[in-house]
This record gives sequence, C-alpha cells and structure tokens, in this order.
Amino acid sequence: MKNQCRICGANDGVFLLRKTRGPFSSEWIQCSHCGSAHIAPYPTENELTEYYNSNYTEMELADKIDTGVNHKLRYSDEYKPNVYNEYSYSLADARCDLSKVAEQGDILDYGCANGVFLEFLSNNGISKEKLYGYDVGADMISDAIRNGFNCTASIEDLSEKKFSLVTLWDVIEHVPYPKDTVRQIKSLLKNGGEVLVQTPHFNDLAILLGDVFAHYIVVEHLNLFSRKALLTIFEDEGFECIAQSSFGANAYEKNVSEPYKSAYDKLAKKYDFGATQVLYFKLIS
Repeated sequence: MKNQCRICGANDGVFLLRKTRGPFSSEWIQCSHCGSAHIAPYPTENELTEYYNSNYTEMELADKIDTGVNHKLRYSDEYKPNVYNEYSYSLADARCDLSKVAEQGDILDYGCANGVFLEFLSNNGISKEKLYGYDVGADMISDAIRNGFNCTASIEDLSEKKFSLVTLWDVIEHVPYPKDTVRQIKSLLKNGGEVLVQTPHFNDLAILLGDVFAHYIVVEHLNLFSRKALLTIFEDEGFECIAQSSFGANAYEKNVSEPYKSAYDKLAKKYDFGATQVLYFKLIS
C-alpha cells in the first residue's frame, strides 16, 4: 500500500511535505503509529539500483535552503577530515572501543560506499585483513577494492562470515525494508556482537523545521526514524541498546551565526534532540 510504513507496518499517516532537487522529487508522510517519516510511495528496487549506480559520488543536487545532496563534496579528499572527525565524535559518544572490538573479531561496514570508514579504521591501526565492506553501489565498491579493502556488492559473499561489529553510518534510512536489514545484520554477527547505527533523528525538531530539516533527501532517505521506532526494530530482534545520543541542531553556518550555532548544537546534544542520532546495540539473544 502507498502509505504503509515499512518500519512498523501501519497504514495511516499524515502528509508532511514534497521536496524536489534537480530532476528528482519525493513526498514524505509521518506514520501515526511509530512517529517516523517515510517516502510515499517508496521507489522501486530498480529505481534505487539505477540511482545508486549513476555516478553517486559525483552528485551535486542542492537547493537554496541547505547544501543538498553534495556527494561530490562529501566523498572528496578535501572533506575527508570532516568525515573522520564525525566518526571520532560518534564513536566516543557510543563509548565504542574499536581496538577492543577488533581483538574480538572482524568488522563490517554495512553500506560502506567507497570505503571511507574502512580507511579511517585502517589509519587508526586496525589491520585491513579484519575489515570488510558491503554496498549496493557497484561503482563505489570498485573504488574501495582498488584501495585494498575486502568489499562486495553481494551480501551473499559474506554469508559464511561472523563479525564482532557491524556499522551503519547514515545507511539504515536508505534501505527499503529496515526490519529485513536488521535481521540480515543479526545473521552476520557473532554471539554478543555489536551494531553501531548513525541515522537522522526524526523528532520534534524535524517537525518544527519542516522542509528546512536537512534530512529530507529525495529518493535516498526512505525512512526517517523516531528514536522509539529505531529502538523497537532492534530490540524485537534480540538487541539491547547500550548507548544512545544525538547531535546537531540543523543549524548551519550560512543560516545561523556564532555564538548561536554552537549554543544550539550544544543544547541539542545535552538534551538529546539533535538532528542525527547514534545508537549502539549488543546482540543478547
């Protein structure tokens, strides 16, 4: 059904907005049951595959409100320090000790794109032999493989592996069927394995900001999770949340000057209403 939420299965929702970037356009509704937002109708599998294999890392779709889908910037060498800093902050917030995790087994970056997080791990002393990546974008996987990482565009290639940690950096909002993805990740984990998820935080801030909320990204951001919904889909599969936090008040420098930007961001983090959330789970059953 057009309005069925793939997070909780409910069929009723409230229209939020329609957004257009370049040649792409999408509508979102808010689920009346779990409070999350989702694209309606969802793109087809063929549409998604074509989108992610169409020079994804070169996309520069922007609008007057925010930086838009500027993948060309995000995946550029000049922007890499910003990405690395975000990894460091989120890992610290989750109290995730990567060295300890790596001692227990291998690490999989689910939705690894061109391998930038794997490169971050390698630069921080973790052997490439312990690092794996999966992504649906074959062109991005090719880049990661050229950089010496064990990456694949076919999840079946990993079916015999068991990982101590699976990371999803801004990924779960992209997947068509999030419950199926959580089950798939569970099947790839060792007993007691862990999952770190970073994803947009759909909350009161997002609703108040309307179309200024930066995470309404057409075609890509299929599901924007409320905290309750994100906790539920993992807990239903036997995971326990061991850390949760959020950051960023959606206050960008070109819109909000200092000292207000820093103040808003600090408040968002302190009171956990940030536009991006980080949850750390442990498989307990």
